Amino acid sequence: MKHFWLGTGILLFFLIAGLLLTFAFCQIHEPLSETLQDAAAAALAGDHEKAVFFANTAASKWETYRSFTASVADHAPLEEMDAAFAILETYMELGWWGEFAALCAQLSQMAGAMAESQAFVWWNLL
Repeated sequence: MKHFWLGTGILLFFLIAGLLLTFAFCQIHEPLSETLQDAAAAALAGDHEKAVFFANTAASKWETYRSFTASVADHAPLEEMDAAFAILETYMELGWWGEFAALCAQLSQMAGAMAESQAFVWWNLL
């Protein structure tokens, strides 16, 4: 009987850990998506200092949580986002604000899709 309870405890631990990881993943990537949307909006509005601030904030958040994201998510989107953040810096340096805004919007959609793919819903438990 103690093997049953031990097994049940282990399964319960993994269930709770999975739910907490899913919740943490969404708490990281949804604000990242919103920050990138703010950067795109500021660039389109002509407020380049604010756009650079938002983009740098998003890049910093991305670097901070990239290892966690890599442990949970598929690596193909991660590599695409890494490349896009590198291109984003080039656009800032060159002052190509239209392309900058478009890339920020694309990065925002990618971060939002990553958050949505790991959303805190019951069917992700399967």
